[in-house]
Amino acid sequence: MIRRTLSVIGVLGVVFGISCFFMKNQVNQRNYVDLSVRDPEVIVFYKDTCPTCQKMYPKIYIKSLSRLKVAQFVNMDAKKNHQYIKEYKLKKVPTVINTKTKLRYAGVDLRKIDQVIISSNKNKIHH
Repeated sequence: MIRRTLSVIGVLGVVFGISCFFMKNQVNQRNYVDLSVRDPEVIVFYKDTCPTCQKMYPKIYIKSLSRLKVAQFVNMDAKKNHQYIKEYKLKKVPTVINTKTKLRYAGVDLRKIDQVIISSNKNKIHH
């Protein structure tokens, strides 16, 4: 029983380590993200030049994984991603949008971000 528990903890540690490595590499990428072909359920708009966004990025990433949702992160420091400012009516970053329910939140309150990520049939929009 103890061996099994230690094995599970070890596997979780490796998965967490890989996830942290992935997050570190992703946060600073300024690639164009074509949302029309990805059709993500959750979109997170951020800027790698924003200290608050850098602080929130891993927290939002882990929240989305813990809720079994794959979030698409869009770095607004990439000029080609500026087209989404008008399309998604972005006012500030970070902004989290659930594309299925249209629920959104711009800010750093993790409880509100979690509500957006896990929302199912709500149509309210949070700002």
